[in-house]
Amino acid sequence: MSSVIRKGYADTPEGQVHYLRCGEGRPMLLLHQSPAAATMWEAVLPLFGAAGFGAIAIDLPGHGDSWRPRTPPSIPDYARSVAATLDALGIAKADIVGHHTGALVAAQVAVDFPARVGKLALWGLAIYVEALAASRARLKNEQPPVYDDEGAALTAFWVRQRSLAGDAYTPELGTRAMIEMLQTGAARPYGHWAGQQCDREALLARVSQPALLMGGQRDPLWPGIEAAASLFQRGRFHVIDGAGLYVVDERPAEFVRLVCDFL
Repeated sequence: MSSVIRKGYADTPEGQVHYLRCGEGRPMLLLHQSPAAATMWEAVLPLFGAAGFGAIAIDLPGHGDSWRPRTPPSIPDYARSVAATLDALGIAKADIVGHHTGALVAAQVAVDFPARVGKLALWGLAIYVEALAASRARLKNEQPPVYDDEGAALTAFWVRQRSLAGDAYTPELGTRAMIEMLQTGAARPYGHWAGQQCDREALLARVSQPALLMGGQRDPLWPGIEAAASLFQRGRFHVIDGAGLYVVDERPAEFVRLVCDFL
């Protein structure tokens, strides 16, 4: 049963939060990138469950099958929703595994609700060094998608994800990423907007919990990942050589081993 993924909903004051759950051990919360969903963790949830963790991957507000915010949330807003989800699930304290936007939210939860967080294992969390100026501008100015008769926006997203996945690409990965993106609807840029409004340097320097910061050279934010890791009070940096944005699909066993050894 530790390898069976089960679906559920947590009732929070703002709305229902959808989650995937695997295992019954030490609580572990997994937070996805944007515009993805809990389904991005499907390759590793059974591995964490088999390793003795009670792994729970949630859909952040506006993503997947969770409740829809009426206005764009901030990173602290997402963090409050995470804390409310832990309350609804009866979890007093958990380790948090985060990916990109989810990693930033995890750091905010650790700062705003320190008693609720054990350790952090974060992939692709970056600060925006000069080499990432273009990426920052693109995410800051991202607009809600417009779907014309030719489906140009869909094609552009598909092509970009294919490029980001590289050798790890499979039709199943591309289809999952497309479904996750479409689930966000007009709220697609909300997570990116929140990430650009956050003072990352100030936030990361306030995290007091032990943290494992991970990255790979094919991650689009690679130039700023090690710089972000250096800001943590109790941070440890590790490179998965040659890994990219879809590390949990590319290197699931290595990713899980690294996280489990740290935790």
